[in-house]
Amino acid sequence: MNKTVKKSLKIGGITLLVLIVLLITLPFLFKDKIVSIVKTEVNKSLNAKVDFHDFGLSLFRNFPDFSLTIDDFSIVGVNEFEKDTLASVKRLNVVIDLMSVFGNDGYKIQKIIIDKPKVNLITLADGKSNMDILISDTSQTEASADTSKSAFKLKLKELKINNAELLYRDDSTRSKAKVSNLNFRLAGNMTQDFTTLKILTTIDSVTYSQTGVAFLNKARIRLESEIAADLLNSKYTFNKTEFRLNEILLNLEGFVAMPDSTVIDMDVKLSAPKMQFKDLLSLIPALYMKDFEKIQTKGELTFSAFAKGRMEGENYPAFGIDLKVGNAMFKYPDLPKSVDNINIAANISSKGGSLDNAIINVSGFHFELDKNPFDLGLLVRTPISDPDLNLKAKGNLNLNSVKDVYPLEDQTLSGLLKIDIVLSGRMSSIEKERYEDFNALGNIILENIKYASKDLAKPVDISSGHLEFSSKYLDLKQLNVKLGKSDLLAAGKVENYLPYVFRDQTIVGKLDVKSNYFDLKDIMGEEAAATASSSTPSAATTPAEQEPMTAIEIPKNINFALNAAFNKVIYDNIEIDNLKGNIEVKDQKVDLKNLNLNTLGSAVAVSGYYSAAQIDKPVVDLNLDVKELDIQKAFKTFNTVQKLMPVAEHTQGKVSIKVKMNSLLDKTLSPVLNTVQAKGNLQTSRIEISGLQTLEMIASATKLDKLKKVALDKVNIAFEIIDGNVHVNPFDVKMGNITSNISGQMGLDQTINYVAKMNVPRAELGNTADNFVSSLSGKTGVKAPENIKFDVLVGGTVTKPTVKVGATGMANELKEEVKKVVEEKIQEGKGAVNAEIDKAIAEATKQKEKLVAEATKQADAIRSQAQKTTAQIMDEADKQAQALVDKASNPIAKAAAKEAAKKVKQEAQAKVDKANAEADKQASNVINQAEKQGDKLIEDAKAKKLK
Repeated sequence: MNKTVKKSLKIGGITLLVLIVLLITLPFLFKDKIVSIVKTEVNKSLNAKVDFHDFGLSLFRNFPDFSLTIDDFSIVGVNEFEKDTLASVKRLNVVIDLMSVFGNDGYKIQKIIIDKPKVNLITLADGKSNMDILISDTSQTEASADTSKSAFKLKLKELKINNAELLYRDDSTRSKAKVSNLNFRLAGNMTQDFTTLKILTTIDSVTYSQTGVAFLNKARIRLESEIAADLLNSKYTFNKTEFRLNEILLNLEGFVAMPDSTVIDMDVKLSAPKMQFKDLLSLIPALYMKDFEKIQTKGELTFSAFAKGRMEGENYPAFGIDLKVGNAMFKYPDLPKSVDNINIAANISSKGGSLDNAIINVSGFHFELDKNPFDLGLLVRTPISDPDLNLKAKGNLNLNSVKDVYPLEDQTLSGLLKIDIVLSGRMSSIEKERYEDFNALGNIILENIKYASKDLAKPVDISSGHLEFSSKYLDLKQLNVKLGKSDLLAAGKVENYLPYVFRDQTIVGKLDVKSNYFDLKDIMGEEAAATASSSTPSAATTPAEQEPMTAIEIPKNINFALNAAFNKVIYDNIEIDNLKGNIEVKDQKVDLKNLNLNTLGSAVAVSGYYSAAQIDKPVVDLNLDVKELDIQKAFKTFNTVQKLMPVAEHTQGKVSIKVKMNSLLDKTLSPVLNTVQAKGNLQTSRIEISGLQTLEMIASATKLDKLKKVALDKVNIAFEIIDGNVHVNPFDVKMGNITSNISGQMGLDQTINYVAKMNVPRAELGNTADNFVSSLSGKTGVKAPENIKFDVLVGGTVTKPTVKVGATGMANELKEEVKKVVEEKIQEGKGAVNAEIDKAIAEATKQKEKLVAEATKQADAIRSQAQKTTAQIMDEADKQAQALVDKASNPIAKAAAKEAAKKVKQEAQAKVDKANAEADKQASNVINQAEKQGDKLIEDAKAKKLK
């Protein structure tokens, strides 16, 4: 081997080694740079939280290009959607042109592969959407629109999406959709001006429903297309495109061009040359999901559609959709009868321009069920500006025959449905109340209709129903319904029904609704009914553990006034009798007016409203007047009573309550306790409290065993609930010869702070009276007065209370008794002393009295000053708190303001408590020092006497 060959091999080996080193090291050299740019590009344009778990760079996977891999990528919304993941991707693989990495003209993306993406699209009832995440700043928008400024350039050759899932929910239209296992592949050299794009899309399941009606149920979709793309002029020609929906196969041909961002030119045709009548039936969810392959059919079918022209602003191309079915039928082979003589002639067309030029024409829709014909015709012109409607529907359907043509399986259906309706005229006639210009006649009659299904809690039985049409209103002559044991009888008139259907305007109704027995479980689903059926309180299942009901959504465009009369209503575990009054449903609110009912042995009058304008934050505002409510029944029935009035568990008797309250509710219709605001009054003629740990502790501390079980007569309590905390105004109670004045509060955290100012006759304590009073004063030998006054301080929590007894109530009496004791002790030593020493002792005693009197005045002044200071602190805190609430401009801000106001008051109360404690400490120290000085003077005089 010559030197030249050896040298070449050596150079080649070194070059190969350098290349290998570069392949390994380049990803690490550029990793931070590329990832930083990715995050910058994303976060500067999105108002959302973007995150990913891991990422990697490689030159081996797609040599000679970079391969960027991002794992567990997610986009999470903010504000109302902060708990909702908008999108997540298991793995995102992006291939970047290697040479573009070394330049300054941006990074060229050649391939994107997205594995297992999940997209969750949500639109709330108020129109807010979690898709609105693009930053709306004008400068940012303009910068984003100029792709030349972007760090990335799309030079795609392939885009793939594998195993995608999509969820969609629009509360404003009550629409839902679910797409499962979507796979998409776009291939073609998009770096060239002219290329062929190949698209393949498959979806295993698409479900779509609106207002509870399923339009697609687990439908299958496949799209395969080959498109000649003129990328230079943005023109796309469909050479071969097939679209399949369930069994329907459609061919698409023509072109779509986008000369600029605001204009679309098109000339496309859609045809179904191989389509059969059975394929059309595959679009009906109930048929397609049940033994579809067994259905026997015959009949002729043609279908075509086109769009030709320009779409620009409010200008639309000409378009048309045409469907014809002739002499068709279908039959399940295992069932005795068929649906016959199916004929459909339907067309939607427009000459182009405004959508108001569209014409909807169902010139014929006919079928026969067990030889009973049904016919429908519909013609709509100028659908946007002023719908010109012509509708006819007529038929007598014997629902007993449905089971003979369709396999109901776990369902039963019977009865007779009669329809005969004619609607003809312009919508403007209705809106201008020219009812004579609009023809509306007809009836819908229901007779002995019965329906049962495993999906319903109880079977539906409509013994009779009659709805009469006129141009002005729908006249509900009668509707007699039973759901399980529940019955409902309704009659009344519904106005504005046509604008409601065609314009989404508000429908107005006045109805009389009656019932002998109505159980809300009967209109709930099977699962909810099963839960509710176990609602009887037991040792295993307490009311607090039961599954609560869910928040009730109220449509925006309904204005109903109901005159209700229900003999018995069952709501969860509550029985309501003789419910009568007026209920108005309007503006997503239910207003209760003059509603009276009986429940738990009491008479209840209710007024107020329930608002579901924000379904996740419903609001209740009520005035309640409750007469003679059984306390034990209330405690066992209502979770709110258990949380806000736990003492009720140990209380027997009946109370009458008047209260005005406002609160947010959670999704289960339970009050959000920290938002409860209420003010009211509670009265009772007599209640008994026993078995309460707090009472037993008070009895032990006061040596009054009778306080373990107390009977209270003629109690009258005024209370307030502020942000869920219960504040009780001072009230008097009498327990035999013992009287007490009680006040205080209980917090959301179950902490309690109550004061009972007791007045106990000496006789109630018997031989222990003197010892009890001595313990209060801290001196031995003190005699108890005829009426012993003291305070009982109850603190801690409901489950772990603390009890302290203080002498505040009889401080002056104790001072006098202490003086008497001191004087008696002085007199005992006077017998054998000379007059001078007796005089010294007497003088010392007077000096002590003077010291104590001056100290008492000083102590009173300290306390008085503290009271003035604390009053100023609380007054200022109240003003600050009210100012915060007054400044709030909307419910959310007001709720936040109330929280801030609550904190202001809490901080002020803490300052007040600290100031009062310090004042009491200083006052006590002043008196104690005076007493010590006086005692020392007396002791010194006695010492002289002993000498």
